[in-house]
Amino acid sequence: MNGQSLECGIVMSIRTKYARKILSGEQKVEVRRVVSKKWKASKVTIYASGSGRSLVGEALIKDVIFDKPENIWERFSDQIGCAKEEFDKYTISKNKVYAIVLEDAVPYQKSISIREVSNLTKEN
Repeated sequence: MNGQSLECGIVMSIRTKYARKILSGEQKVEVRRVVSKKWKASKVTIYASGSGRSLVGEALIKDVIFDKPENIWERFSDQIGCAKEEFDKYTISKNKVYAIVLEDAVPYQKSISIREVSNLTKEN
């Protein structure tokens, strides 16, 4: 589809602002409250949520680290793509969170809308 395989098997929904940062190389770590460690070494399709609602690129999950938010911030603050205040707000109720270390992020030449995916796969 549009020169892309969509055979990753994993689709990660990320706010459009952060999806852009990942695809530009500005952000290398995505922080999540829940994720499977089995994702390590998997290719992931990046879905930009929000008004765009489209598949925008792919990346490789280099590592998945589960640790206390303060340790994740200390180790990856320059790669997370947000300010400390925003990070604290997202992780406030969690004793531990996941840091998904991404590499080889590649934007699609043209984003693929969810409607287009639905039409091509004949699924909602």
